[in-house]
Amino acid sequence: MGCCGSKEDTCGLVYMEMRRRLGVTPTSTEDAASTTRRNSEFRRILAMNRGKCWDATGAVCATVEQLQIFAHETWQLSSVHAYNEQLLRDAAEDICRFNSVFSAGFTVVLRRCDYRPWLLCMCEFYRVMSVFEKFKLLANGGWERKSITALSLTKCLNALKTEFASAFASSKGPGSAFQPPASASAAAVLEEVSRWSRHSLSFGEGDDGGASTRVVPLVTLVRWLVLRHVMSLSSEWTPSAPATPKEREKKEEKEEEEEEKEEEEEEKEEEEEEEVGELEEAKQSWNELFLQKRLLLRRVLGDVLELTAFFDAITRGTQRLSEADAKTGMYEHFAMEECFENRSVHDTLVQLAFRAAVKEWGDDPSCIKAIPPFRLFLQAYIAVLELYHQVMRHEGMSCGKDPLYGSPAPDLDREFLRHVLKAVCSDSDGSNDDCAVQVVRSLFGEYDDSRQVSFLQVASAWTARLVRMGERRELKNISELFHSLGLCDQSRRASLLSLLLAHGWESNETAAMFNALRVEVDLPSYSHADEVACACVYRQWVTEWEMWERVAASSGEKGDGMDSYSADGNSILADIHLRRLLHGVYGAMVAVRALEETFLQDDSDFFTGFNKHAWSAETPVPMQARSNVLRVSTVTLGLQGFGEAPARTTEGGKEQGEMDGPEMEYDTVLSLVQYVSSYYVADRMQCWKDEAWRRLQTTWPVSNGDARLHAFFQSVIPQEYKTDFASEGEIDGSHSFCDKLYAQYASDVVPIMSSSGFRALCSKAVRVVGDPNTFNLTVEELPTFLRYVLRYMHVLISFGVPHNGHVFDGAAITWDKMREWVLRELGAAMDGVLETELKQFAAKHEDAVSLPDLAGWFALRGATWGFAGARMHVWMHSVREMIPVRATAGDRKKRRELTSEFGTADHHIPIAALMELCSVRYKLWRVWPLELGSGFVLFCVRETNDVLQRLDLKDCRIHQRDLFLLLLFIHTYLDVFLEVECMAEKRSAATGNPEVAALQEEGDAGKMWHSKSQDLLAWMHAPWEDDTIRSALQEIVRSRGLDEETLLRDILDSGAVPRTTSHMARSVACFVARATVASAFQQFYEKAAERRRSESVWRRLRERLPSDDSMEQRGKRQHLFTLMDVQGRGILTLCDLYRGMVELLALHEFREDLQPVVFRAFFATKAVTFPQRSVVYLTDGNEQFITAAEFRAFLWYVYTYFELYHMFDTLCMNGPNPAKKEVSLEAFLAATPLLRSWGFCVDDMVAAFATISGRCKEGGAMYFTEFAVWASRHQLTPERCFRDEEYEQDKEEEEKEEDTLMGLRCECEDKDGGRCNAAA
Repeated sequence: MGCCGSKEDTCGLVYMEMRRRLGVTPTSTEDAASTTRRNSEFRRILAMNRGKCWDATGAVCATVEQLQIFAHETWQLSSVHAYNEQLLRDAAEDICRFNSVFSAGFTVVLRRCDYRPWLLCMCEFYRVMSVFEKFKLLANGGWERKSITALSLTKCLNALKTEFASAFASSKGPGSAFQPPASASAAAVLEEVSRWSRHSLSFGEGDDGGASTRVVPLVTLVRWLVLRHVMSLSSEWTPSAPATPKEREKKEEKEEEEEEKEEEEEEKEEEEEEEVGELEEAKQSWNELFLQKRLLLRRVLGDVLELTAFFDAITRGTQRLSEADAKTGMYEHFAMEECFENRSVHDTLVQLAFRAAVKEWGDDPSCIKAIPPFRLFLQAYIAVLELYHQVMRHEGMSCGKDPLYGSPAPDLDREFLRHVLKAVCSDSDGSNDDCAVQVVRSLFGEYDDSRQVSFLQVASAWTARLVRMGERRELKNISELFHSLGLCDQSRRASLLSLLLAHGWESNETAAMFNALRVEVDLPSYSHADEVACACVYRQWVTEWEMWERVAASSGEKGDGMDSYSADGNSILADIHLRRLLHGVYGAMVAVRALEETFLQDDSDFFTGFNKHAWSAETPVPMQARSNVLRVSTVTLGLQGFGEAPARTTEGGKEQGEMDGPEMEYDTVLSLVQYVSSYYVADRMQCWKDEAWRRLQTTWPVSNGDARLHAFFQSVIPQEYKTDFASEGEIDGSHSFCDKLYAQYASDVVPIMSSSGFRALCSKAVRVVGDPNTFNLTVEELPTFLRYVLRYMHVLISFGVPHNGHVFDGAAITWDKMREWVLRELGAAMDGVLETELKQFAAKHEDAVSLPDLAGWFALRGATWGFAGARMHVWMHSVREMIPVRATAGDRKKRRELTSEFGTADHHIPIAALMELCSVRYKLWRVWPLELGSGFVLFCVRETNDVLQRLDLKDCRIHQRDLFLLLLFIHTYLDVFLEVECMAEKRSAATGNPEVAALQEEGDAGKMWHSKSQDLLAWMHAPWEDDTIRSALQEIVRSRGLDEETLLRDILDSGAVPRTTSHMARSVACFVARATVASAFQQFYEKAAERRRSESVWRRLRERLPSDDSMEQRGKRQHLFTLMDVQGRGILTLCDLYRGMVELLALHEFREDLQPVVFRAFFATKAVTFPQRSVVYLTDGNEQFITAAEFRAFLWYVYTYFELYHMFDTLCMNGPNPAKKEVSLEAFLAATPLLRSWGFCVDDMVAAFATISGRCKEGGAMYFTEFAVWASRHQLTPERCFRDEEYEQDKEEEEKEEDTLMGLRCECEDKDGGRCNAAA
């Protein structure tokens, strides 16, 4: 009961019908006739059932029972909507409750003055409900069980406030007014509703499905708003106070007098009712007459003989019907004067129908010369008559008056037109619903609800669309073609193959085969333009045959033609070819159907000629239509990423648009259909390959613990046969291992690779994973071999290698395609590390990667899954002890020897020397990350320099004093990396592959994604969300004294690091290594700084300028600020600051000219302090000042400018004129040792000087402002004690102290497996 959610605008239609039956309009006043009618109705209500009753004020009232009886006999409201029975009682209760504000209790009765508000409440209820319906908030089910939350109400609240603004702003209704109405929020409205109703705000789940703290019944909210709306309209209604007995007697006498007067008026009302009845009868007779006319027209239209006779009669035998003859003939032949008092209205309708017919037929725009266009004219004439009839009927219903048939139709707004067209379409069994939607959209756009259009515009658009659709036969569903072609039925496909074989099955018999298929599947029955459709499909059929012949010829040239396959192989190839042909037919027909639908829905002049014979395969297709065809085809064919710039590679490694030659422009019907069909065939071929690859992956024993391993080995390599690949893998004889494996799984291998290609791949795999001396394959090596083959095949599939599987030695993938492939297959963009690793395969192709090499690289990594433990063993027992990072005299001596051996004259160690040290001497290639390869050394140098803030060195070299920290970074990184990698492998082995469960949950789509991307690099994956692994990672960090929360925030939970073993292990290792190096560096820096603190003049300056954040320094700053603030205003002006610097701090001891230092420090402070800390910039006397909050920044800037002026003055001393305060290039070069001591180390000082400013670049001098910016950027400082201090100490007596300060642990225990075993 009360469900409005199933159809659109149900509430709007009910609202119009309720107003018509109740005869009430939502206005503040009512005319005299309506008032008289209301009085009569109320007296009749009072006379029913038990008679009169009185309320507390003594007024005569009607009970709910009386109202129900009257409504049932007079209005029959239950036939309008099932909820009206309940609505009648609710509306009466709301009026009565609001009226009885002075009573402790009340009985539901209505006074005379309540009668019209009660009627309005019942009507306006559906008007409010229509707003909720418009926003789709009325789900299926009863309204009384529907609840609404603040979140749901927010969706339609603006519409409610706009349409019922007076209800929200009025103070007459229940609750408080909202002034202005726009201020009403959803929560406030629900609060008002809760106070008014018996339902308090509750906790629960609203209609939006989410938990809400504010939930009220929907009906309660609507009743509250309706009551406020009606009260704002009712000027005659006011709540009453209880009456005294005397007042009640007077009121009864007055009512008796009024009854006598009303009885006299009843006779007049009866006469008026008789007149209304007569009008109703006249209206009904007109409707019946209209139906008779329509039936007569349809009878003529349905009988060919009668239609021909009528055409002869109306043209008087001339067979030429002009527009004027059509107007006269239709008006006189069908006696339309009975329906149209004004003939001009009828002639206008005939004109619309006539012009729509001749425009669609496209023969002669001045006359109709044949029966087909005349039939089209009659169809348009019937359509425009029906539209006119519904417009006039709905206009009368909305106004509550009788429709003026025969008069001009009114203008229509969007909502009114939707109701009219819905009524018109109800007679066509919904076949024209889409047409109605298109008409409304074409006239009003998507959102325009306020504009009105003329009836003539509506009628013209409506008839044009109906005429365009009228003469088409019913087509078969396109899904029937899918089954008829056998695309999901192998037996049906075998039947079609037999049919085609009977007609030749050769490329020179394409026409005969296609015609046989066309008849077999009844291809013309799927398209209106069957000739054009079949022509386009045939062209795609020929194109597919030509492409197949080229592939076969290309394979034959390499000795890999079809005759090299067995009988089973040839059968499989024939089925592949057949499926490509049939899918091409289906894809082409889908494109043609989409093109037809686009033509039918468009109003442009181009598409109105769709039925003309001039339409052909070479007809140009506008851009908008192309986009629509691609969109519809995408949905029907189930394609992804279609309709955009083709980026997916297809067969042969070509772009989709370059499948068989130059890129398709698809600007004509034929090219567009071919583009859709070719894309669909390529997409299906790719899916077949993926399915075959997944079957092989499931069938082959690719894990060492697979129970099928030995049986599989015996099936492909019998005991009596010894596999020997000594001659580069070329095996003679039909019983070779490769041929036997190929023969057993031909149904899955043939779609992917040819026999020779598979044989070459197997030979390569054996050389990689087998004995390099004998090329023998054992049962233990078989899973690794199969994994290699599968990964190699997958790379070829993903790059769209042709189905013959032939890969030329020169096949290469450009870097752009490579990046797209990585993004598609791995789900992440290619980073610099992977690109660096893959560039080793770009030697022959400068801007591309060799496809066979690329496939081999990924295959090797897929095959080597399970070797992390072995790498960890090599690290712990062979490599780890070679790196001298311990705080012992022996390791210190080794580091000094390395510095002496590899250091250069400028105190640096170049990257070439570091590569030799790490790769040759320490043999780190045995354990470093495979993804980084030799780039691991560059990576470590770059990270170490970054930690030490040597940004100028990057990854090209290190300072020789930093060798210890570089070795510490490498040692820590590999320690953690191998530990995490080994831990992840062991955890994955213990818990199983986490991707398997995901495949089961995600269905086919999940299987395809994981098999194509995640399983390709399964060796990289581990369950990183597992609590055990997370705890182990946290323990690794804690054991080194680092912050584990940073690890969680920046790596494990940030989502920035890909969830792969390699990426996660590298990220954790880098995090720990950087933190370890930073900690060691910081500890040594603190020790060195403490040792030199007493010797530094800068230390004394810092002590006078307390700018640190310690409690001691904070207290000094507060005291200093108080001393400087002599006036006690809490601010310091420039004068106060300068006086304090001189008198209190005596900074002139460090520099005589303090003014520029104080001045620049002041304005630098003002430039960086937050607005809320410096609201006022000038005092009343326009003096500049700073606050206590800015004082710390000011002191820091004073110290900074002391350093900058000191360094600048020192540089000026190297020039010819030190007093000039400028630094020339010559002075800059002369100060090179000084600049190095301040922290600036570059080789080309001339180039460095040119980068300081534009003036310096042109050979000019450098001034202080430019120097200050440049020095700050390079972090120059005259106090470089931490740079001047050597990391290594020669004195034996300081070794113990160094051990403590450097924070290095002495790891003397050699435990097998290291921390990896413990963590795992």
